[in-house]
Amino acid sequence: MSTVAKNHRVEFRCTEDQRSMIEKAVSLTGRSVTDFVLSAVQEKAMSIITEIETIRLNARDSRILAAALIKPPAPNERLQAAAERHRQLIAQDDSVPPTPDQDSSADADRYRALAQ
Repeated sequence: MSTVAKNHRVEFRCTEDQRSMIEKAVSLTGRSVTDFVLSAVQEKAMSIITEIETIRLNARDSRILAAALIKPPAPNERLQAAAERHRQLIAQDDSVPPTPDQDSSADADRYRALAQ
């Protein structure tokens, strides 16, 4: 079993009541204060990260998103203009591989079909 070195410290201040509550919980669980606090903080951190990074949609919005993914709307003028500006910028940069419309490979037709 490998162990990971714990080289970082986290310190905090608390009230006497908070310290007493932590010590009581520690004694009831048989864990160290460090293990108990680290576990609780890590669990709360993961909960917050998951809550913030998860997108939740109601049934109506879920159907709208699915429909847009299955059959995306045609690009509007602003999107087409942005794509053209992007192509021009990329064409000026020799370090970037050619876009499908510049590529002469057999896959070019497939790329073009996907882009439409």
